[in-house]
Amino acid sequence: MPFSRLRRFYGLFKKRNIILPMFKEVFSGTYKIPVMTALLFLASLVYIVSPVDLIPDWIIGLGWIDDLILFSYASKFLEKELEKYQQQKQYESGKPIVLNTKWK
Repeated sequence: MPFSRLRRFYGLFKKRNIILPMFKEVFSGTYKIPVMTALLFLASLVYIVSPVDLIPDWIIGLGWIDDLILFSYASKFLEKELEKYQQQKQYESGKPIVLNTKWK
């Protein structure tokens, strides 16, 4: 379970060059994502930056756990939207779309 969260963070890190353009298009209105996904991600960022937490950040180690749990939950939804966005951009540019699925 913890390793899947680390893989998700690494997946988001690899797609860091896509996140900003996607949100620019979301705010300009040219790309639509579900409202709950956007709100969940933005709320998790606000919670991480906010000094008010369930577990205070000044408690080294424990203070960051609630931030990481919330961000890992929100990143799951963001990663799905990034994949959809990337596929749409590849489709619009005429490049073939490669799906990340396993053959059975």
